[in-house]
Amino acid sequence: MNRILLVLATQVEAMPIATKKLPIGFPTAMSLTERHHVDILVTGAGAVPTAYHLARNLSTYNLIINLGIAGSYRAEIMPGSLVTLGSDAFADYGIDNNGHFEPINSFDFNNDTPCRLDRLESPWLNQFNLALPVVKGITVGTTSGSTERIARLREQWNPDIETMESAAVFFACLAAGKPFICLRAISNAVEPRNPKNWRIKLAVDRLADCTLDLLENKIA
Repeated sequence: MNRILLVLATQVEAMPIATKKLPIGFPTAMSLTERHHVDILVTGAGAVPTAYHLARNLSTYNLIINLGIAGSYRAEIMPGSLVTLGSDAFADYGIDNNGHFEPINSFDFNNDTPCRLDRLESPWLNQFNLALPVVKGITVGTTSGSTERIARLREQWNPDIETMESAAVFFACLAAGKPFICLRAISNAVEPRNPKNWRIKLAVDRLADCTLDLLENKIA
């Protein structure tokens, strides 16, 4: 039986799966399927708490599944769409070189990292029959809500979606050699901030349905 850890940033994302409030930072056992032992970890929003709480718990599990909502840079990836991440990057972790952003991995002082910090690739994605579009993500410390910032990130990274956590999951799992999947449901377009256009409930409900199907039917 697999020991699987579902990693989500917030209670809002976790509630349709967990159906009750969960503690931050401590895995909670859930009877989601008879096929696997499944725990849910709510980390808090952002890459730093995600990396910390995930790293504390990695050794106990043989599969990590990161779940959450995301913003889309592509008109064809609409709110409610489900995607899986083939790669991700820390898009605003770097150096401002006289107005030009350069990723932290561009500089010699970072050569001793256990895995790359420019674009992180998943070597395990093909092991799972997810039947979902594979996208290229970026992870940011500040969500993008202005025309200028969105244009810069498009030019720098050419992303499909944006999250605040997924690159942290990539980094922690790659450094530990731990198999992982990152699934995201699109809640909004990445555009100048406009909460009226957000479809968070649609996204989290679809994410919950996809997760239960994944656990029951697509993971051996």
